[in-house]
Amino acid sequence: MPQHNHHHHQDLSSLLAFKASADPLGSALPTWSGPNPCSGPWLGLKCEQFDRVTNINLDSLSLTGPIAPLLQLKHLKLLSLQRNSLSGRLPPLSNLSNPSLRILSLSHNALDGPINVSLPNLLVLRLDRNRFSGGLDSVRVDRVLDFNVSENRLSGAILGRLSGFPPSSFFGNLALCGSPLPSCLSSSVNASASTSTTCTKTLAKLGVTSVLYIVAIDAMVITVVLAVILVVYACVKRQMKRKVMSRYSMMSKNRSEERDREVGGGLTAFEGGENLRIDCLLKASAEVLGKGTMGITYKAIIDEGGLAVAVKRLTTSRFSNGKAFDRCVRLIGRVRHEHIVSLRACYRNDGERLLVYDYMPNGSLQSLLHNNGYAMDWMRRKDILMGVAEGLEHIHASPSREPHVHGNIKPSNILIDGQGNARVSDWGLTLIAHNGCFDSPSQDSTMVVTEKAAGGTCGEAEAMAMVKIGMMCTKEAAGERPTMRQVVGMMSEVLGFAEEAA
Repeated sequence: MPQHNHHHHQDLSSLLAFKASADPLGSALPTWSGPNPCSGPWLGLKCEQFDRVTNINLDSLSLTGPIAPLLQLKHLKLLSLQRNSLSGRLPPLSNLSNPSLRILSLSHNALDGPINVSLPNLLVLRLDRNRFSGGLDSVRVDRVLDFNVSENRLSGAILGRLSGFPPSSFFGNLALCGSPLPSCLSSSVNASASTSTTCTKTLAKLGVTSVLYIVAIDAMVITVVLAVILVVYACVKRQMKRKVMSRYSMMSKNRSEERDREVGGGLTAFEGGENLRIDCLLKASAEVLGKGTMGITYKAIIDEGGLAVAVKRLTTSRFSNGKAFDRCVRLIGRVRHEHIVSLRACYRNDGERLLVYDYMPNGSLQSLLHNNGYAMDWMRRKDILMGVAEGLEHIHASPSREPHVHGNIKPSNILIDGQGNARVSDWGLTLIAHNGCFDSPSQDSTMVVTEKAAGGTCGEAEAMAMVKIGMMCTKEAAGERPTMRQVVGMMSEVLGFAEEAA
């Protein structure tokens, strides 16, 4: 108990020091009072590990002054202070001073001075729209996935892993250079000044017409060179694609012969569906589970032992005929994971299309969220979110010539099995209906699930962090979105699953 009191006192002094400067009138943080910040309604705080403050989320509260007191909290994992009026310097951050910090979001403030952050395990670093100056030499964030220092006063070269981020992460710093921005000049200041003077004299002699003529010629040369590069690239890419497709065709044929079995009567069975018989399936008693744009789903009892399966009768007008449909369904039928509803068989005959899945007895996440008689605490919701993320990651990582995505992730397509685990269902059907297969996929996002499952009171800071991860998944530029593997990693850190696994 004395040790816990010491922790309370240690965190409390730092929090009250921040409050004194950030909210001198007491209007923004009126709930920050009492001897223990981990008990009572302290706005924006979350505690773990023997009542130590781990998450602070105080966005858009018109806070002022320095942030240094908050960074004295040794167990802090998440600090978000966006859209305030905070000023002063960001103290040096390292594994010695802030070993647990994973998310640091300080956008839209008035912070200044150099950026000195050496946190190999940091996942999010957003310092855009401040007044930071100096270079990025002291920024070492090997695992960061979301990085933005745009609209500051930074200068010098962008080096190392930071050069892999898009230009939007650095815009607004006129003195920054290097990939992904224009390259840096290696000449000295005197040489640059001398060159500038010489160029000015030369331009004066040539006149406007001559200059325009030279610029036009340069532009033509550059255009021709780029055109040649694009043609060569297209040819090489086409040849490589043909080789890959040829190799895939052989592999696909072999795997089809090994894994899939034409049972007869238009029924194709996948792993776990070898004993299904089409006559039993068509004669089975059935009840409607739900209707959607893809078709109607039934619960069917197909033998005397009471084996239940879910049968989706597809809306035939939405799906193409022939080999394209069969090929896409075979790809779906080969994917197996503990958080994905398994496709056991497909029946196609005389315009009829039936997909046979494992039956999930506990309904969908959609029904649970809207069932007032069923209580879902925050831990239960976290388990579901992680299950969905792991299922999507497995879909994305499944080997195939074409990239796999779900295409329609939402609470009604997340089912709960007999053990209460989340299972992703109906994956790929929307893309098959629209494109014939996975030809034009877009990155899946857990944003819909996050917003629906986050809840109001418990886990507020974790819920806010999850929304931010979801926002990263919905960035307009596909190259700026994290992969599902990266999303699972961030979620594990935010929701505490990484520590439990360790």
